[in-house]
Amino acid sequence: MSLQSKVTTEMNLQNRTEQDPDKIRSMFDRISPTYDFLNRALTMGVDRYWRKVAIKALGDLNGARCLDICCGTGDMTFEVVRLSKNNFAEIQALDFSSEMLVFAEEKLSKLAKKNPNVAERISFRQGNAEELPYEDDSFDAAMVAFGIRNVQNIPKALSETARVLKTGGRYAILEFSMPTSMIVGALYRIYFRQILPRIGAMLSGDAEAYHYLNESAEAFPASDEFAKVIKDSGFSSVEIKPMTFGLVTLYLATV
Repeated sequence: MSLQSKVTTEMNLQNRTEQDPDKIRSMFDRISPTYDFLNRALTMGVDRYWRKVAIKALGDLNGARCLDICCGTGDMTFEVVRLSKNNFAEIQALDFSSEMLVFAEEKLSKLAKKNPNVAERISFRQGNAEELPYEDDSFDAAMVAFGIRNVQNIPKALSETARVLKTGGRYAILEFSMPTSMIVGALYRIYFRQILPRIGAMLSGDAEAYHYLNESAEAFPASDEFAKVIKDSGFSSVEIKPMTFGLVTLYLATV
């Protein structure tokens, strides 16, 4: 990446005036009742595979204290529970949408009925990824799935995550990306621009939210550019792992 491109990318990610936090929060509040269903339907269930790969990439989470950022309804949190076979130390999860957290808490209540000892180690709270309410060096691992692009100042949010991770701690970031293949890219654009907004609007009743999904995904930086931003935000190394023909990219960063 050229110096000019690097500076432009970082400025764009810091000063995203179109990312009005109140507007984005309100949008996620509105779609929260259908959020999980549409995630499964619109990705044909592949989103579960992406999350599983991301959590596994964090390594052994037995005894680990984990942070789930922009947690939504808690899918990543409960994937940690499954993959660690309940042997994690603690999971702190936060999201700026109070309505998303209502559904996360419902899932937690169901888990508590089956396994209260596991559920008591999970905590959901409303919070801002740019101002994490945790002490320095307090987590072994962190994760965010399809949420980093919704943050107004992305470098600040990345720096906050680096701050709360212990030295050697890992951060898994899942985000949509533009496929490099011309054929796959063309199909991607047709689906995201034409098909997905219509299905999302029909099933959720909110056309704006699913147009936003496409627009925010297409506006996100290329994977090599974003990896550079991650590294410049306090991480010592970043691995880039494209998945499903490049539709999604996993960034695995280490403090």
